[in-house]
This record gives sequence, C-alpha cells and structure tokens, in this order.
Amino acid sequence: MILSRRSFLKMAGLTVVAAAGASMFTGCGAFSTTPIKVVAAKDSTKEFQAAVAELNKKKLVVWPADANGAYLNSFLMTNLTANGLSGFAVEKAEYKTAKDAETGKEYKYLEVTVKSTAK
Repeated sequence: MILSRRSFLKMAGLTVVAAAGASMFTGCGAFSTTPIKVVAAKDSTKEFQAAVAELNKKKLVVWPADANGAYLNSFLMTNLTANGLSGFAVEKAEYKTAKDAETGKEYKYLEVTVKSTAK
C-alpha cells in the first residue's frame, strides 16, 4: 500500500483527536464523586425532616466539576428538586470528613443544610 501525504495527514489528525478524546475521560472513574448528605435545619417541621430523610436514602452525589462556587448552589437546588424535595432553600453547604464504619477509611462528603420555605 502506498501512503500518500494526504492519507498520512488524515491518520495523524485522527490520532491526535483520539488521544485528546481519551484524556477527557481519565477523571470519570466510579470513585470520583462526592456523596451528599442533606440535613434539615433545626427549626424544621417533622414533615420536612421526613422528606429530607427520604431524600438521603437516594444516595445523591456531586461530581468534582459541580462542587464549586456559585454553580454549586444552582446544582443543589436543581438536583434536590429533581429528587423530590420541594419548598426549600439551601442554608449552607460544607465539606466534611467522616470514617466509613465498615472499612475504617476516611472519606469526604458534602453536608447540605436546607430549610423549609413553606408557610
């Protein structure tokens, strides 16, 4: 097979695109998410606390790219609403460290305190 200049450039271009595309997925492993623990504010009603408890059973997670700045608040409002929580506002969101009861390893999680806005 004779390799022309045009064929060589096409193959070189495809190789560069493939290498760049593969590097985009290196951070998307199964363990690159941060668990979210939702906590009801202290003055919440029992109904709101029950709704928060049901939400925590869904094991929500946040991706590292979503876990920063003003975007985080928007992400939380959208994600918590989509998972069944309504009539709330995010009071605070902070990263904490805990130990896994089974393995004894430390892990980070995002604790989100929400308050009811229903009257």
